[in-house]
Amino acid sequence: MTQNPRAAKLNFDETNHVFSFIDDNTSALFVCPICLGPIERPVQAICGGIDEGHRACKACLQKVLVKNRRCPTCDMPCEMGFRDGALERQMKPVQVKCDCCGWHGPWPDRKSHLEVCDEAKQQLGWRCPMDDCPFTAQTEAEVEAHMLENFQEHLVRAQSIVEEPPLHISFGCKDTSQVYLPNLAGFHTAGLPVSGPAFIASKGFLCTMVLNPVEGEGITVELKFFPRRCRPGVFPFEQPFYVLVVDPDEQARVESRLVDFHITLGTRLTDQNINPPATMDTWTGGLSITIDRAQIQAVNRNHLIVKVIVL
Repeated sequence: MTQNPRAAKLNFDETNHVFSFIDDNTSALFVCPICLGPIERPVQAICGGIDEGHRACKACLQKVLVKNRRCPTCDMPCEMGFRDGALERQMKPVQVKCDCCGWHGPWPDRKSHLEVCDEAKQQLGWRCPMDDCPFTAQTEAEVEAHMLENFQEHLVRAQSIVEEPPLHISFGCKDTSQVYLPNLAGFHTAGLPVSGPAFIASKGFLCTMVLNPVEGEGITVELKFFPRRCRPGVFPFEQPFYVLVVDPDEQARVESRLVDFHITLGTRLTDQNINPPATMDTWTGGLSITIDRAQIQAVNRNHLIVKVIVL
């Protein structure tokens, strides 16, 4: 009996076990820094809120972020970015070989090769066709059995993907940045910082906003700088800024805090969060303010928009 080819798909997350580059001098851009094989489904690593040009296999980066949420290339706090279609296009002429049978050809042809290479299929195994389901097995039949056993769960997964798109986007632009926290309880349970997109403020400060969960279900909001990427001569940072906590359901409901203590601080010329060295190649510690639980719940108990506006 012919099996339904859509009931399972090859586990392409493990292609580093099957394919390798023919040329040892192939660009390092095409090598995953985690598995050290050809990148499969390349994604950006958003390091400290900005795209530093670091790429990895999607599956490899997901595994790393589950453990420590730091970039495997630069070790900065990291989040999953978008799939890098441009890098995939650059890889089209790259020559690879199958370590199972000796076949060689351009990188895009690896998929058609797998249709005829049984040994490679055995190395890769099969996976559930639901993108967010981690189940893998050595045979298609095992995946089919898994799908039958978990039919109702998969149906719910598929419906949630369709019915629950993000309500509000996070963005950064001149002098302002916004971060959306869709699940406040989940944010505090995870206990991990959330970085907003990078943005340019005032005379040339490269900034990012970082939200940190604190004890008692409060949130510390930090404004950080990346001195080496800032315009020369702009420090010390002498701009006040507002932090706004906004109700996503009724955006006229706002809690605001003005942060201006650093402007007249006696140590502003020696404080590295206000006047860091221009050659500093990491994000500063941050000028911060804490919003407590009562203030947050006065706005919204379930989800939240946090904005920073540099004056």
